[in-house]
Amino acid sequence: MRRILAAACVATLFAGPALAQQGASKAADLALQDRNFIAEAAIINMAEVQGGTMAADTAENQRVQRFARTIADDHAKNMTTLKELAKDLGVALPEDVDAATRTRMEDMKGLSGGAFDRRFMGYQEESHASAVKLFQAQVDTAENQQVREYAEATLPALRHHFEMAREITASLAQGQANVVQGGGQPQQAEVPQPGTAVPMTPDEPSDTMGGAPTNPGTK
Repeated sequence: MRRILAAACVATLFAGPALAQQGASKAADLALQDRNFIAEAAIINMAEVQGGTMAADTAENQRVQRFARTIADDHAKNMTTLKELAKDLGVALPEDVDAATRTRMEDMKGLSGGAFDRRFMGYQEESHASAVKLFQAQVDTAENQQVREYAEATLPALRHHFEMAREITASLAQGQANVVQGGGQPQQAEVPQPGTAVPMTPDEPSDTMGGAPTNPGTK
C-alpha cells in the first residue's frame, strides 16, 4: 500500500509540470490575434456582468432591469466557458476590466432614474455593436478551431443583446421626447380595476386578440 501511495505521489508531482508545459506549448502555438481575442472577450464578459448587476439594482425602468439581469446572467455563463477555453489553451486572462469600462462605471454611479436608464442602455447598444463586430471577425478569421467555435457559439446571444438594447434605447428616447414636448412627466394609461368594463370607441373592434408585435430589429 505504501509503495502504491508513493508511486501515486511521484506521478502527481511530475504530472503538474508536464501539464503546465503542455499548456505553455499550446499558448505559444496560438496566433496573436486569437490570444488578443480571448483577452478582449474576457473584458467584455466582466464588463457586462458588472454593468448588468449595477443596472439591475439601480435602473428605474422595468424593461431595463430585466435586460440588465439577462446580460449579467448570460455573460457570467459565457465567462465560465471562456475560462475553460483559456485554461485548455494555456492563455492567462485579465483579472479586471479595462480603464474605459471603469470610467463608464464611475459615470453611471452618479446618475439615477431615467437619466441612468438612458445612459446605461446607450452604453449597452454601443458595447454590443462593437462586440458583435469583434466576434464576427473572429468567426471569419480565427486560426484556432476552438477559438473560432467559441466565437461562433457566442455570437447569436450577442446579436440578441444588441437588438434588445437598440429597441429599449429607442423606446426610452421616445419617452423622453414625449416628456419634453408635453412639458411634464409622461402620462401613464390608467389600469382598469378587476370587474370594471372598459369603454370602447365606435371604431374600436370588439376582438382584442391580435398578433404579437414584430420586433423591427429581429433578423
